[in-house]
Amino acid sequence: LDLMPEPPLMLDQLAASVEAAGLPLVRCAGEADPDVARAAARATAQGTPAYVLGADSDFCLYAGVVYVPFAQLSFCRPQRAGRNAATQLAPSGEPEPARALRDAPPADRQRINAVARCWRRRDLCEVSGLGERAVVEWALLAGNDFTGGFGRDAWGATLAPLLGEGHGG
Repeated sequence: LDLMPEPPLMLDQLAASVEAAGLPLVRCAGEADPDVARAAARATAQGTPAYVLGADSDFCLYAGVVYVPFAQLSFCRPQRAGRNAATQLAPSGEPEPARALRDAPPADRQRINAVARCWRRRDLCEVSGLGERAVVEWALLAGNDFTGGFGRDAWGATLAPLLGEGHGG
């Protein structure tokens, strides 16, 4: 799919569909990350749960943002009395096994729960023992989804062994 170009009218149709649904549409001149992060943080601060779903771990570094990586989101049917576990759905939304959907009572066919691992900057601080500013600085040094960071040899003989086999080495 990534090899094919976007259809010429895809973005126009998507924008028209969003507006027809009565949802706000924001167009960004450059990269949208800061705008998306601000909107999500503002909504959360106002008491409306907001999650940024994507494949860009930089969102972990924005204050007030709850980031959900695509790979850490799954869906399941609610657990009913007498069942051992919820029916898991594949990321595509297809039930596994498919007959679980067909055999489910009508009320269960309408309900799907999203289960995700959520990341916040404060979570990174907690697991690392670093303050918020230090976490952001460390992330800049370590690299991100699009950069390799500094290689181990850039740290010199004293610091390189302390970095282990981490990212960018």
